[in-house]
Amino acid sequence: MSPLAYCTICFVLGVLAYPHSTPLHLIFPITLFMLSYVCHYKGWRIGFIISFSFLSFIGGRQWAETRNPLQNSLHISHKHKTNDKPAIVGFTVKSVRKPTDYSRSYIVDIEQLDLKKSNGLALLQLETTALLLPGEKYLTTAKIELIPSPSNPGAFDFEAYMKKKGVFVQFKSTSDELTFVKYQPTIQGYAHRLRKQLLGHIDNLGMRNKSKAVLHALVLGDRSEIDNDLQADYASAGAIHLLAISGLHVGVLMLILQSFFRLIIPTYSQYNRWVGFLCVTISLWGYAFLTGLSPSVLRAVTMFSFLGLTSVIKRVGLPLQQLWLSMITLILIKPSLVYEVGFQLSYSAVFGILWVMPKIQAFYRPKKVIFKRVWDLLILGCIAQLSTLPLSLYYFHQFPALFWVSNMVIIPFLGIILGAGLVGIIIAPWTYGANHYGKLLDGILHQMNQLIAYVAEQESFLVTNIPFDGLDATLLAALIFFLFLTLQKRTLLNLIILTFLSIGFHYSIYQSLTSVKELVILHQYKNTILISKNKKRALILSENLKNVDLKIINQYCLDRQVAVQKKQTLPFGFEWQNESLLIVDKNGIYDFPSLEGSIVLLRNNPKVHLDDLIEKIKPKTIVSDGSNFKSYVKRWAKTCAKYNVLLHDTAASGDYVLANP
Repeated sequence: MSPLAYCTICFVLGVLAYPHSTPLHLIFPITLFMLSYVCHYKGWRIGFIISFSFLSFIGGRQWAETRNPLQNSLHISHKHKTNDKPAIVGFTVKSVRKPTDYSRSYIVDIEQLDLKKSNGLALLQLETTALLLPGEKYLTTAKIELIPSPSNPGAFDFEAYMKKKGVFVQFKSTSDELTFVKYQPTIQGYAHRLRKQLLGHIDNLGMRNKSKAVLHALVLGDRSEIDNDLQADYASAGAIHLLAISGLHVGVLMLILQSFFRLIIPTYSQYNRWVGFLCVTISLWGYAFLTGLSPSVLRAVTMFSFLGLTSVIKRVGLPLQQLWLSMITLILIKPSLVYEVGFQLSYSAVFGILWVMPKIQAFYRPKKVIFKRVWDLLILGCIAQLSTLPLSLYYFHQFPALFWVSNMVIIPFLGIILGAGLVGIIIAPWTYGANHYGKLLDGILHQMNQLIAYVAEQESFLVTNIPFDGLDATLLAALIFFLFLTLQKRTLLNLIILTFLSIGFHYSIYQSLTSVKELVILHQYKNTILISKNKKRALILSENLKNVDLKIINQYCLDRQVAVQKKQTLPFGFEWQNESLLIVDKNGIYDFPSLEGSIVLLRNNPKVHLDDLIEKIKPKTIVSDGSNFKSYVKRWAKTCAKYNVLLHDTAASGDYVLANP
């Protein structure tokens, strides 16, 4: 690895360290360990590499702090606390998010609050299917709120997801409450309008809904018409990456463009190679404009623009150097990119391919052209899957064992489908030709969807609900890295490190299976759910077991790395780890041997005089779950405040851990 690689890695670690309170104590020793590893191979250069890498680490952390939008005193997140009542909000639409059947959501740029200057990004939830376009300015009256935290363990943390995108607050509105101010043309606005027009061209081809939805996603990156069943099929088949324009699509398109321009501009001179590179790069950025300038496409085009320099400057190791250079360029522009899943998956896959694939090809490669292409596709898919395996297990908790089938069949035809889709957009205005071309394209895409559905049906090859946390992912990533390195250089140090990483990974898995006990009150609307966890087993307690949301249970089990042992009905109360839990139901009837000092769970809108209950048993905490009406909870909150008793509302504060010794 080059000094640029070490510096880039340390810069990224510095950016990741910024949000944490003690980053230098946790991350920098790891960084030093990674750098000291090169002592055997770099000689006197190690001092320079460590010094410069340390500066990169500090620089990354400082750069992340500088680019943090919360550093601005006018940021909207500093003002929402003083605006509990609705305020006049002036904003500009920045980007459009995937709609639902009844509403749309947008990322908007706040410009004023109560006619005073403000700034920062916010999430607008609009209760209408009317479409707002990037660049449009509006005024509305709304209450600025923080994005809520997840209600249960293991649930998708939408709050953290939006914070990584620089969005800290949200507000709701309707189309009737919006006042249009003006349209200020932006590049994103022009791109969005053009993409909308091109999507209309595809609609004119007369294709079936699923084929049309896939073509929208493959060519223009629009996934709004992908239904849940189709998305689930692609995910189960290990081909979900095909539905989101990213590095794969841009990489395939770059290969097509390079082949095309080589026919027009022969690369017999350095000048011609530069002209060809510029033509390919301009075409890639033009394609990014066609897709609406989405962040994932911009990221991929930037990365492959740097990698395209290898066609001009032919030097050993240059592709990896360009990869590191593109990464640090993107992070300098937007440090929060390091938290995005697409960014992590793209660079992990490309790094694995550029680093490992040449070594495997040098070790073995068939001589015949057909077998050579099949072999290259097979090892490319395997390397990409293995390189992204830790991240895939961490984020998605599943592993499609038949991923190589879908990838080997579809990836070779991805370039054909991309090209055919772009041609279809061009000829769509021609009525006669478009109908025939649309039928041909529809047939190809329909067969592809059928193949994906068949692979997805092989449930025995799909491993789901795999418990995997951040430590497991880190150890597995390091294990895979040193496995490749050991296969390349079988040194004693590599074998020792590989052994310790293997032991650490297995120990981490073992620790997760022998974790402590806990009793958790989960949040589900119109139901009561308790989970008693004992090491690797979970006991589900609920009055209405048939209506228990299995998604909530699965998320908890994945987060805690446990399995459901059994289910049983909810008692009136019980002792647990020296704590008393009293459950008061809708009838307000309770009978418990030792009431004083209990933790009280109010469920199903109990008709109970809370003042008398508090005075009688002096509860430690009162918990209200999702089975209660909001009006009841508000009344209980006033009563608890009067007696200085803590009220935990799962609807507002999420799950409640009764005990965790």
